Amino acid sequence: MSNSFRVDHFPMVDSNRIEAFFAHGNSHRAKLCMPYLGRETFKSLCVIGQNPSDATKEVADRTIRYIEELIYKNYPEFSQLVMLNLFSRVDKNKSQVNNLLDEECRRVFENTVREHENVLLIYGQLKVQGAYDFPQRAREIKGLFEGKKIWKLDIGTAYAPHPRNSAINYRKFDVALCSHDLSDVGCN
Repeated sequence: MSNSFRVDHFPMVDSNRIEAFFAHGNSHRAKLCMPYLGRETFKSLCVIGQNPSDATKEVADRTIRYIEELIYKNYPEFSQLVMLNLFSRVDKNKSQVNNLLDEECRRVFENTVREHENVLLIYGQLKVQGAYDFPQRAREIKGLFEGKKIWKLDIGTAYAPHPRNSAINYRKFDVALCSHDLSDVGCN
């Protein structure tokens, strides 16, 4: 892992059953599935961020660790988290300029969203960053959310905040989930 410090998965995540789906070696991550220990509700929460960090089955990152703990502590109805991203390229610094969304990963993304009733968006304010056109990608997938329960972290924003947001800063665990109307995404 390229971080200067190791971030372990939350202790109540069943580390023996974490599943990671990568493409092209480890340059693209399609999804990361993190089941909780002792939770057999078979209800899964799909979580969507911007683009993958270098988190794996063995090591989390600050965002994944925060969401694992927040959902475990506050939402016992969920027995598993499934982490997806708008783009599949593992590129924490958003410095890559091509091959940002692998076709196989795109199919996994779409199928995974279709399989989930509950989707938590944590991609922050949508803007273009380098070659990553996050607003356009969010518009492309907006149709997949029809008929789903779409959630965001409730800190009073119109957009779906990232846990790094200063109102949360990876430390506030009494943040509720609230319905998200996707007004920040706009139209296709």
